[in-house]
Amino acid sequence: MPLPQTDEEKETFLKRYFDTLVAHGWNLIPAEVDSSPEIIQNGAEGRLAHLDKDVIRFFSSFKSLFNDGDSVWFNSLTDFFKNAEKEDTCTWNHFEREDLERVDTDDEKKVIERFWKNHLPVLYSYVMDESSITIVLTGEDAGKIVLLNEGIYEDAEIIATDFFRFLQLHCYSVELGTIKSPLAGFI
Repeated sequence: MPLPQTDEEKETFLKRYFDTLVAHGWNLIPAEVDSSPEIIQNGAEGRLAHLDKDVIRFFSSFKSLFNDGDSVWFNSLTDFFKNAEKEDTCTWNHFEREDLERVDTDDEKKVIERFWKNHLPVLYSYVMDESSITIVLTGEDAGKIVLLNEGIYEDAEIIATDFFRFLQLHCYSVELGTIKSPLAGFI
């Protein structure tokens, strides 16, 4: 799947991406959500405001998107507005809440809060370990895609330079079922 440049190519790319996932056993439940700019500003504690329209369009496309084992799933646009109970492990900010529960000092808390205010978790996996894919929101790495294993922010690894490159890598990983990809736990 070549990387898209125009709006029309982006629309076609997303359709092919979703079709590929569904053909490989993923479940796609279409969205019924208002993605107006006023709504977006408040999502994920204001973090959605840092995303470009193409990324918002992706998350606006579905209510649920998850693999056949229900062990890998994307956060949807509506997920970013949920204020879940503390016991709910499937919230959009699950790792952030876990990291904050483990800290011993205010200095550690500030470091973790700073990291998570600059990252938006978009894809979770419980296949091999508890892992997530996040988008860097600001700074020199803004827009890059990061892999976190077990939510350990200190070990964050950049795996794609932008969201569409990530989707391309994920699509290839799903198609090939490859275990040699950094996304092996997300197929």
